[in-house]
Amino acid sequence: MKYPKILCLAIVFSIGHVSAQTYFLNGNAIALGDDCYQLTGLGNYENGTVWYGDQINLEEPFDLLFYMNYGSLDGNGADGICFVMQTVGTNAIGESGGGLGYLNFGTSLGIEFDTWQNTDYGDPFEDHVAIEMDGVIDHNAPQNIAGPVSLDPLGMNVEDGQEHLVRITWDPILFQLRVYYECEFRLGATIDLITEVFNGQNLVYWGFTAATGGAVNYQIVCLEENILASQDEVYTCPGFPVQLSAGAGGGTYLWSPSTGLDDPNSASPIAQIDETTTYTVQYTDPCGIQGTADVTIFVEPLIATTTETAELNCNNPTLEIQGSANFPEQFLSWDWITNDGNILNGAASSSPLVNEPGEYMYIISYEGFCADTGYVEITSDFSDFVVSISDVQLINCINESVNVSATTSPSNGVSYTWTTLDGSIISSTDLQSILVDGPGTYFVQTYLSEFCNGGESIEVFANYEVPELFIQEPAQINCYNNEVYITATTNPQALDYAWSSLDGGEIISGQGSTTISVSAGANYQVVALHPESGCPATESVEVFEDFSTPQIASLSADTLDCLHPIVSIEIQVVGAEDLSYQWTASEGANIVSGANGSGPAVDEPGVYEVLITDLDNGCSSEGDVLVVENDLFNLDLSSIEFPNVITPGADEKNREWRPFLRDDPSFDLTQVFYEYDLKIYNRWGSIVFESTDSQRSWGDREAQNGVYYYIVRYESLCGSGASEDRSGHFHLMK
Repeated sequence: MKYPKILCLAIVFSIGHVSAQTYFLNGNAIALGDDCYQLTGLGNYENGTVWYGDQINLEEPFDLLFYMNYGSLDGNGADGICFVMQTVGTNAIGESGGGLGYLNFGTSLGIEFDTWQNTDYGDPFEDHVAIEMDGVIDHNAPQNIAGPVSLDPLGMNVEDGQEHLVRITWDPILFQLRVYYECEFRLGATIDLITEVFNGQNLVYWGFTAATGGAVNYQIVCLEENILASQDEVYTCPGFPVQLSAGAGGGTYLWSPSTGLDDPNSASPIAQIDETTTYTVQYTDPCGIQGTADVTIFVEPLIATTTETAELNCNNPTLEIQGSANFPEQFLSWDWITNDGNILNGAASSSPLVNEPGEYMYIISYEGFCADTGYVEITSDFSDFVVSISDVQLINCINESVNVSATTSPSNGVSYTWTTLDGSIISSTDLQSILVDGPGTYFVQTYLSEFCNGGESIEVFANYEVPELFIQEPAQINCYNNEVYITATTNPQALDYAWSSLDGGEIISGQGSTTISVSAGANYQVVALHPESGCPATESVEVFEDFSTPQIASLSADTLDCLHPIVSIEIQVVGAEDLSYQWTASEGANIVSGANGSGPAVDEPGVYEVLITDLDNGCSSEGDVLVVENDLFNLDLSSIEFPNVITPGADEKNREWRPFLRDDPSFDLTQVFYEYDLKIYNRWGSIVFESTDSQRSWGDREAQNGVYYYIVRYESLCGSGASEDRSGHFHLMK
């Protein structure tokens, strides 16, 4: 069966002896002839693709017309055909079944012509069309750009075994993509295909995919051999025939002028002219759309030109040289040869790659009809190859191994070989960077080519010096100092200080520095790293603590009385020798003197507290003592009297001369006198008695009866106090 063909209505011009364009088939696709391709047959889970050999440029508009045959099975016919633009290449193929051969294509745009309802993809009941991207055929997904809508405007079945005209247009200025079925507009989208779909890529492959699953159908597309070979300017040599192509089948064409054309009413006439001519074609396409287009055939001799001399060097060890001519290079055949240089690749292109100096000749020809020869001279200068080795760190206690790296200019494609006579390489020796763990001299030999190579060496040094480390003797932790500092010094100044306690001490601050503060007695250790070698030195010191407090062995005071109105407090302390005292008195009590001594004098009853501090460690103890006064301390002396008669030899009364209290004559009043001085005289003025501390009253039984005289001075602190100087006389009777 022969299927009709429609060329895109953008004018297509092909040069010389036009041959059929190349299409690439994959999977179950087969060629039926005349550029018609069966994508699937009646087998289950078939999958076929056909791709046009040349890429389409999305920066240019296109208007494609082709026929699709969806098969003749309706109720059990599946699955449909996709028009696809993609970046994979001409061997791309997707998944069979409901994926229409397009599922999971990646970066791509697909226009599906779906003949099977997959409800999980959101398909409608009718045969439908939709625009999708990135191989996603789920209409509920964000990759669904437009549709789905019924493929036939009336919702009719398209699986009727007939060829249906499909047209797809693209306007890169308005970003409009439009789909027509049987000349009727069915679906469109406004989208920047280059930016939003193809990530900035403008050249893409295009073609068709189709698949079957449990249901099957013949699925066929028919194309034109020159469907994208479009130019509006053509070059040729004088008298060489050129075939013009503006479409094929189903339309009408009229070319003017007719000069040099074999058939001005053909869609593809052949022109044979000797001078530049512009032709205009008027056409009507199968949908009745009319238009015109122009093509200019430039006719001139083919001339090759010689390009400027280029230079090979180590930064550019290969060069892509360029031939040139007055014809666009895509119309020409190229053949490069050299006797003294070397062509790496591209000898049949306009720009081969070379890597040796010399003369290169290129022969260009246009369809074998006309030809010319050009030359390119390549020189060389390989003195720009530079080898250097970067500075390396010392091998030391921190860096037991270091990297030694070589750099070259240029750097790409360079090989490296390292050697040493007195060092130690512990990595592979053919790397740009090696790992070494010993001092010594290291050599590197680099090689880019026989012209670009060189060597270099470097000396690697080692330093395992340990710093001198000292720790100053720390103060004692005690009641004066609950936090002390430990200071380490090194020669030279260390890179780092790591402190620790060997037996549970606490480091409060300063970790990492020369000085730390600690709050507990313990052994403290510091590890200091040498600033260059990183090697450690270790020292430790013991911090002592003394929180012993002075212990009060005894604390006492005499009782205050009229004879002892001031008493001293006596204290005995053990456990310390160098002490300080601080006495305080409760309300009403009074310290006369010695508030900062060991035995203060007090003259009031009350509680006296003492804070005793060990001056060696600052630790203190507290104690208190109660000072009391006896009952006589408040004795009322207002009724004091002096005897005028004594009877030493009589009864127990009036036996002695002494002051007495009227209310309590028997009370020995002299015991409460703080000061007391008594002198007794006989009548001749001689002293017969003078008081002492132990003998304050007089009653001599041997004395003669008679009158005696007394002089007495006394002072007492009892009660409100009393003092008097008194004299008088008394009678002594036996």
